[in-house]
Amino acid sequence: MKSPKTLIVAAALAAVGFNASADVRDFTIANNTPWTIQSVYVSQSNANIWGQEVLGRDHVLGSGASTKLDFNSVSDSSCMWDVRIVLSGDADMNWRQINACRLVQMTIDYDFVRKTYLASWNNIQQ
Repeated sequence: MKSPKTLIVAAALAAVGFNASADVRDFTIANNTPWTIQSVYVSQSNANIWGQEVLGRDHVLGSGASTKLDFNSVSDSSCMWDVRIVLSGDADMNWRQINACRLVQMTIDYDFVRKTYLASWNNIQQ
């Protein structure tokens, strides 16, 4: 289970665009599937429960769309996060131990041959 502290962190992530300076952990989620992303949950990797949904109550991410996840309001400085994505049709997937401090964009794709969802990562070069 994810911890209750994660609820506060996830709620802070939902507040997009209120701070002028970017947090090193800010990254974009891009939907490269033919389906709509209904929900995105982000929580610290060491938490035991998923926090609140971060796209917003009336917001979805259609095919070809993308959105920025903003960490400016998050007081915890952890780089390691888990991401859960729910698409229309109840497809539910998650990726663990994502280093948000190095991530620029996470793109969700669907492989029609293997019938599986994939994530690709655009990372900061070091």
